[in-house]
Amino acid sequence: MTAGQADELNHEFIERTPMKRGGTPNEIAAAAVFLGSNESSFVTGVELPVDGGYLAL
Repeated sequence: MTAGQADELNHEFIERTPMKRGGTPNEIAAAAVFLGSNESSFVTGVELPVDGGYLAL
């Protein structure tokens, strides 16, 4: 894959995402920290998509 192709795929992904942007490293890390904390003690057997609503479409 060339850099141009990667840029095009990234642009297409963002356009199809309801939030119209990519996630920041801090947003991704916050989900990981939540899952590793006591705050998630009642969360079992589920996925936590951190995708700006992409899978909701």
